[in-house]
Parts: sequence; structure tokens; C-alpha cells
Amino acid sequence: PATGKPLSKRSDSFLTRAPPSFMDKAWISATHDGLTSAVEEYYAQHSAHGRGNVDVIKAAWEEAEDKSLETLTATLKEHGCGSGKWMLFVPAAEVDATWRRIVTALWEGQLGRTAKVSGNTPECNGTHVIYVYVDPFWEVAEVERVLKSLRLECGVSEALKFKADGVTQIGIAKGNDFGIPPSFYAAGPRAVTITVQKATAAGSKEWGARSEERAAEQPARTNTWARREVKPAPRRAPPVAAEAKPKARQVSGFAALMGDE
Repeated sequence: PATGKPLSKRSDSFLTRAPPSFMDKAWISATHDGLTSAVEEYYAQHSAHGRGNVDVIKAAWEEAEDKSLETLTATLKEHGCGSGKWMLFVPAAEVDATWRRIVTALWEGQLGRTAKVSGNTPECNGTHVIYVYVDPFWEVAEVERVLKSLRLECGVSEALKFKADGVTQIGIAKGNDFGIPPSFYAAGPRAVTITVQKATAAGSKEWGARSEERAAEQPARTNTWARREVKPAPRRAPPVAAEAKPKARQVSGFAALMGDE
């Protein structure tokens, strides 16, 4: 988008030109430049072996003797592969309004570094997928912060699951031999705290305790996620009319992309 324009005009122009219910694109994505930079700074400080080299991560996982959830998380963390996303499945009749609220919250710094929505392709079949990314996934406080913003700022009330990208890249599928859950976190309807799925015997559906219960059982962990704190307003998002414009709040630069990948 052009530089120098007020944030509200840029966001409204992007949303008006590219409504997912009409765009014949595989994905439409929006990225918060400022939070993307914060993520890269985090990995520069905490990643011991570079940033997200899939081949190296696969090799490290294959060499690991203990194929456990703890080993997988440690491997992904060691190699800077922390990208993950909350997954939303939205009817075509509701996707434009939902996407508008998510993009508005993203551009205001209320969510994570990026989000994307599937377009109106033959594969859509009346339902669109929205991914709201959080990076890194092992910073539980950050995962829950984004979840809370989805609830309060974006009006998302349904049950949600969170999946780490590294699980897909390594090829760990549901019902794998190691008992590793493909979705690390979940949240019940309207819940603003996460539930962590425990690794169990293959095929098991045992779920962990809520995050606040885990905190009472385990030593407190320091959240090393370095970012500027942006507190969401204590409100629920009202219904969004087509002509409604998002609030203008100068947070940082922003990029909007459309592609067929």
C-alpha cells in the first residue's frame, strides 16, 4: 500500500478491494510490520541454531532418541521454529465481517504479527479458513493474549484450536506413533484461557488442565517474549457494517498481501 496515508484509510481500502467472499485467491494475508520485527528480534536473541531451517529441524528430530512432546518442543525452540496459529472456520456469509474485525485488530497491534484468510476458490465449499498467527508458540502468555483479543476485539466466540507450524513441517499427523497432539492448545467456547493437550499413548484423547491450574502446579516461568504491551479495550466488537471504518491508531507500518500460494 501507499505510504503516508492514515492507517484507517489504508485498512479500509484493503478490506474494500479484497473481500475474501469475492476474491478468487488461495489466501489473502495481512502483516503487522512492527510486531514482525519484534518476532525477528526475539529469535535473534533466543535461537541457538538459526531461524526455522526445516531440513535441519527434520534431521534433528529424526536423530532424537526420545520422540516425545517435550523433545519436539525443545527441538523447535532450539532452531527458532515457533510459528503457530489459532484456526477459525467461518461461513462464507460471515467471513467478510469477521475478517474486517481481525484485520482492524491486527493493524492496531491487538493480535500477533500476521493473519490470513482463504479466498473464494472451488475448494472453499461455503466455509473459509482464517489463521491468526502467534510467534513463538511456547510463550503461553502471548498465545493467551491473542486469544483474549480474538474474543473481546473480534467477537470470535466458538471453540478454537492452536497448531504449531513445525508439527506440520516435520510431518506429525493425528494418531501418530509418538502420542504427540498435532494441536498443542485449545480453547472452549468464549474461553480466554487455553487448555493444553498432553502427549499420551497414540490415539488417546486425554486433555490437560487449564493454564491457570497448571500455573499452580508448576514453578512460575519467566515470559521472555519481548514486545511492546498493547492492552485491548474491555469491550466486545459490535456488528460491523460494510461501510464501517476501523479506528485509527498509529502503531507501526503495515503490509497487505494477496497471493495464490
